[in-house]
Amino acid sequence: MKSKIFFSKFRSGIFRRELWMGALALLVFFLVLPVSTLMKVELWAEQLNQGMKLWEIQQNYAGMLSFNNLGLLIVTFVSAAVFGITGFAYLHNQRQVDFYYSQPVGRRELFTSRAVVAVLYYVVPYVLNLVLALVIGLAKGVCTSRAFSMAGLAFVHNILLFVIAYMLSVIAMELTGRIFVGILGSATLLLYGWGICYTLMGYIGRNFVTFDPRSVKWLEWIGHLSPVYWGVSDYRNYTSAFTGKSIHVSGFILSMLFLVLVGAATTVLAYFLNKIRKAESANHSMAFPKIGTVIKFAIVIPASLLVGVFTDTFTYQRRFTWTICGIVFSAILLNGIMEIIYHMDFRRVLRHKLQLLLMVCASVAVACIFQFDLFHYDSYLPEREEIADVSVGMDFTQYATTIYADGIYTMAKEYMQEQTSLGNTDIVYAMLQQVVGQQRDIGEEKASVDLKIMDICYKLTNGRRVYRSYQVDPADIQMAFSRIYEMTGVREAAFPVLKADPERVKDIQLCYFSEYMQVATKQSPDRIKLLKAYQQDLVEMSGEALTTEAPIASLNFTYGENEEAYQGCMIFPENKRTLACLKELGYTVEAQIKDKQVELIEIEDYRDDNPVLKSITDAETIDKILPNLVLSECGTIWQQYENNVYVNMSIRTEKGYIVRTSCYFRKGSVPNLD
Repeated sequence: MKSKIFFSKFRSGIFRRELWMGALALLVFFLVLPVSTLMKVELWAEQLNQGMKLWEIQQNYAGMLSFNNLGLLIVTFVSAAVFGITGFAYLHNQRQVDFYYSQPVGRRELFTSRAVVAVLYYVVPYVLNLVLALVIGLAKGVCTSRAFSMAGLAFVHNILLFVIAYMLSVIAMELTGRIFVGILGSATLLLYGWGICYTLMGYIGRNFVTFDPRSVKWLEWIGHLSPVYWGVSDYRNYTSAFTGKSIHVSGFILSMLFLVLVGAATTVLAYFLNKIRKAESANHSMAFPKIGTVIKFAIVIPASLLVGVFTDTFTYQRRFTWTICGIVFSAILLNGIMEIIYHMDFRRVLRHKLQLLLMVCASVAVACIFQFDLFHYDSYLPEREEIADVSVGMDFTQYATTIYADGIYTMAKEYMQEQTSLGNTDIVYAMLQQVVGQQRDIGEEKASVDLKIMDICYKLTNGRRVYRSYQVDPADIQMAFSRIYEMTGVREAAFPVLKADPERVKDIQLCYFSEYMQVATKQSPDRIKLLKAYQQDLVEMSGEALTTEAPIASLNFTYGENEEAYQGCMIFPENKRTLACLKELGYTVEAQIKDKQVELIEIEDYRDDNPVLKSITDAETIDKILPNLVLSECGTIWQQYENNVYVNMSIRTEKGYIVRTSCYFRKGSVPNLD
């Protein structure tokens, strides 16, 4: 018989007994929000005096109260797990189960009261400390309307994550009958999808030469089996989205709707399991024995594969043998451990040998799929009639560069790939056939030294996009790419400075022989003249010149009041207008290093077991060496260099002081140093 009066008192009793959860949450939130806010605000005040902008402080403050605060995410998941485990720990004690089930309160009321108390003990401390942190921001003058909106959105997001993680912990407690097994089950449910995602990424990254993260979007769906994965991925996505100039509201709303649906589903499942769970399940490892085998397969196979990822790193020889050994050994060990946990009997360690054999075979089969590329991932090339368009991204310089284009920062290679449209021509498809055919023959030693990365996006006629990241020898595609470069739009994608607005240019720096010189400022009309000269040179520059000539200097353009810089604008010997304009401004950039400028060349040759160190000051010897050198600060992927040979030059500038700069020898041009 149920009693409403008794239920009210019963719920109040639970609220009082679980008061420690609220006190603990209040303390932790106090440290994560108000205390950390005060510390950060004091630090920002010092940085403000040192030149930090007020808008940067306001942006950082807003991020602290929302998606940029990793501490909030940690508190959310830890508190959900702790509240779920402690709140339903009574299910694992037969005396407590008999006591609670003998009261005039139904299972529904018992489940609801504990869930409501847990959510309240999370929400109330969160709200109180969030308000206090906002008051601190208002008092310090760094709180804006944006901070309020971002804090509110993050609050809703974290509550949904808490509910999902809490209900999963409750489900783990309901599926088990021993507290230790329940804790393991809770951790497994919270981290399961993330673990599978990490394991598969390990096999993909180690075995697929052409792997591009954008080509495995299906991994995100596997990751969604874990709320921790959602939280971390949302933390990364919204940290960049909400601290930038644009807010992806539609994407955020869809994500919240997804979390609402998952939260509702987990709540219903937790309530259903609580309703059908037998009271006699306490002190049994599994409350529902029939699903024990399914759980064992779901844990042993991914866990043994994960161990195989680590054993793969033991040596560079026979790596796959170590992977298989790790998989087999861990599968046997994990199967035995789970059998012991299920039955609390060490004699059951080798029971169900057929199940063990099936798990080992399944794990080894998955490893073989990746090792031998049975699905032909690396050799994939769509049929020509299936391709609607192709885009390409490459770093033209020796090192990856960040650019400022279209109002945002992005990697130069990524921007180029987003902007290019090569179509489906004979030249493009022939180059792709050549590149794809070479991938499986690439040796690790050569791949780490000589090859460069070319990102390709196949835009298929059915609307699907397929991404691949190929390792290529620039010499193999040099001729083809020089012709592709001259196609419509490729030049602009490779050099976004062609679309730069001259009126937004604040200043221009010249980097020549490792020396940075400001050649034009916002107050000078020369900045517009120099930019237009450089843009015209790039428009007229041929693909052959781009892939054969070595740059001799570089220009850096700074835009806007926030000093957003565009980097990596190389100056080639063919850029006559730019060189002439620089000369008018008083900066002479020579197409080649002159021996009269060089006072010392130091060469370090580590190609052999016995390193050779050589210092050269003789003008005649220097004159012979200089044509074979390329400045390292201006290197491109098209220039072939000698590996493990390092050159440092001491150059006397026109102003009379010495500048040291590093260089590379062109391939096959290292002189005899004996």
